Amino acid sequence: MFRKLGQSMYKLAIYFLIILPILAYATDVYQWKDTEGIVHYSDSPQSPDAQPVTLKIPTLSTQSQDNSEQITKPTTENKTSDLITYRIEIQSPLPDQTIRDAEGKVDIQVKINPEPIRVGKVKFRFILDGKQVAESPNSSMQLLGLDRGEHRITVALVDENALILTSSTMVTFYVHKPMVMKKQKK
Repeated sequence: MFRKLGQSMYKLAIYFLIILPILAYATDVYQWKDTEGIVHYSDSPQSPDAQPVTLKIPTLSTQSQDNSEQITKPTTENKTSDLITYRIEIQSPLPDQTIRDAEGKVDIQVKINPEPIRVGKVKFRFILDGKQVAESPNSSMQLLGLDRGEHRITVALVDENALILTSSTMVTFYVHKPMVMKKQKK
């Protein structure tokens, strides 16, 4: 008798573990666009234009499914950038490199793989010491007037909607400006 009770409790516990995540999705979600055209989502309407959205709950399956056709074939809903995984790497400066330049000039060069299909539609966002310093269609640029000391650079690939497709790992480099020592007069 206790054995049956234990199995029933076990099944009930498994049932709740499966149902609880689904219940977490059972809240209303609203979507709206602001004046700049940016889409926002919230659990309460934040704008008179907010519309309720139905979320798709992911299903769990133990059977293997062949989704390769779904993933590789673009549809009218999917963009090409959604299907491609880009890898971006800072080629210059090298990690922990010391750059000796009196003007604080540093060349940034980036390698991306694969090359973007929509070349005119993507840009490189250059982020120095946590602040965006430039956004350019070119994968290289020159920074001028950097102070001496430690700096960190990250480069992100963004699409025409300013969404980040990928970003590089952060590279730390050092700028050393040569100094001329003057003799002191006695």
